[in-house]
Amino acid sequence: KMPYADDDLVPVVFTNAAPSVIVVDAAGPIQTLKDLQAYGMRKGGLSFGTAGAGSTGHFVAEMVRSALGVPVTVVHYKSGSETVAAILGGQIDVASEAPVGVLGHVRGGKLRGIAVCDDRRVPVLADVPTTVEQGFATIQMQHWGGVFAPKGTPVAILDRIAQAMQKAFATDAGLRAQMEANGLRTTVGSRADFDAFLSNEKARLGEIVNATGMTLE
Repeated sequence: KMPYADDDLVPVVFTNAAPSVIVVDAAGPIQTLKDLQAYGMRKGGLSFGTAGAGSTGHFVAEMVRSALGVPVTVVHYKSGSETVAAILGGQIDVASEAPVGVLGHVRGGKLRGIAVCDDRRVPVLADVPTTVEQGFATIQMQHWGGVFAPKGTPVAILDRIAQAMQKAFATDAGLRAQMEANGLRTTVGSRADFDAFLSNEKARLGEIVNATGMTLE
């Protein structure tokens, strides 16, 4: 329940993206998506935790349901940290979160990353194969960030902000390194690039909403 509508904002510049990472309890036997599929078939389904209805993890859960062909019970929590705690506590089988949310647990040996939801690996989790590598190319999802402005902001100001962001990311190696250390890719392009990305994502994810009947309740 946000105090503004989607069309009250205009996109200015795309700043970063990070593929979602599918994780399980490292103490269990699941190593790959094929293992997860076989486990779900034996068990009669998977319990998949998310950070809330309509979240990135919710979309990954629906993609997993379709791609792996196993029943999935979606369990919504209030945050990614609650979802991770639920895996570690044995309440759910699997979840998918941004690299920054699982990196410490994976490095600490508590969680196991079994797939990066993309066609490129994440350098900070270089040992985790992508969904595409594992033969499940329809499971692709990113956590992304960008700058927006109120509708009606003069175009000259939008262009100036976008250009300043582009310059910062192009010239500040420390800024890029800080983001990459948390599994984020810097993706700054033009305002048109951001518009195109948003349009494509709305169409792609809208198909999933329509096909699955996803709701916010």
